[in-house]
Amino acid sequence: MEILGTNVANSSQDEFKREALVWDPANRKWRTLDECVWESRIPLMCKFVLTSKYDKSAVSGLFHIHLKTSDVTIDFLIHELQFIKEVSPSEAGETFIDRASAIYTLLKDMVDTAKDKQSLR
Repeated sequence: MEILGTNVANSSQDEFKREALVWDPANRKWRTLDECVWESRIPLMCKFVLTSKYDKSAVSGLFHIHLKTSDVTIDFLIHELQFIKEVSPSEAGETFIDRASAIYTLLKDMVDTAKDKQSLR
């Protein structure tokens, strides 16, 4: 039995992933859902953190519940480290060591299980 609205939710999510429908006011550009995360304790350069620019209570129904936008993940943070490694500190807008330190601190806090620790190696 199919739950009413499931197809609508899936098609909306697919549309947000295919098309740049999310406005990023900080970078003044439209983004796809795959270029966004719901929350992150640190600013990101490779992903737009929705709760950094939008009122959480105003947009949670659409982005967090309906479109199932995820919080920052270990994979996102590893990608962020790879990105800052390739970009000079002057282009990144802050020092490499400070940025890398913040990412590693967040990674350390996110790794709770031996399984997670193994995936980082």
